[in-house]
Amino acid sequence: MLRFLFWNVQHGSAAFISTSNERSVIVDLGTGIADEDRLLSPIGTLRANGYLEEVHLLILTHPHEDHLADLPSLSGIPIRNLIAPRVPLDLLGQLRANDPALVDHYQSLVDSFESNMPFNLGRRPPVDWDGAKITPFSPCCSTTNVNDYSVVVLFEYAGAKLLLTGDNEEASWRNLLEDKQFRKAIAGVDIFVASHHGRSSGFHSPLFDVMHPKLTIISDGPCQETSITETYTNVSSGMTVDLAGMKQKRKCITTRTDGSILVEFHDGLFSSIKVKTQYPLARTERKLRVL
Repeated sequence: MLRFLFWNVQHGSAAFISTSNERSVIVDLGTGIADEDRLLSPIGTLRANGYLEEVHLLILTHPHEDHLADLPSLSGIPIRNLIAPRVPLDLLGQLRANDPALVDHYQSLVDSFESNMPFNLGRRPPVDWDGAKITPFSPCCSTTNVNDYSVVVLFEYAGAKLLLTGDNEEASWRNLLEDKQFRKAIAGVDIFVASHHGRSSGFHSPLFDVMHPKLTIISDGPCQETSITETYTNVSSGMTVDLAGMKQKRKCITTRTDGSILVEFHDGLFSSIKVKTQYPLARTERKLRVL
């Protein structure tokens, strides 16, 4: 199966993906406050549970702090492949004023892979690992908004599709929708991970003329007024979710109300999608041991 663990990192973004052959994919590196006010470091939790001897693919959607904060925790772990946008130096300079060490770390990663970048974002060649197809799409925008440089990644396995975004806003979505290959690829998406933590600035209605997800996942914090959950509910058709042992039909789930979220794409005689919610940190650690 293909597993996705979306960490509850409040106003941040962090996901761990494991293929059937135990290849590790990490998308963004946010941190948050966990049980008993402990700092939640997803990478620290993975390392404590014996994961991440290496990262087969690291995807950094864009260089904002809430998507990068856990980057130092990867120190000493080999990173085999990288997908990350090259943001103009003047925009990076503005970000560097707030956290120079983190932005410099991001830039050094991009520089180290660019000379032999395994994923030419212009051509968008898919990765195929253990039956899991991973296709990145990179918007081409001339903008001063770093959010609009966010990479969008499509995961496909056993006939199921999940579209994972960064903080894409209108300019980014308009550009991507001009691409026939992108429109064709996202048709039939089952699960959509909402852009910009479910904020209105990340919602682009023409996207849902092409894509009709069953379920939308939002990674957001306690300030729920920033999340337009009802809007995403209206564009999602619904699917069964295991809510701490109780099965319900849901159209939208959030880390704010539902905790960390586990998604499984199962292959076999009857392919299926399973979604489980409400995984506080301690339970997440136990679950990781059997992933």
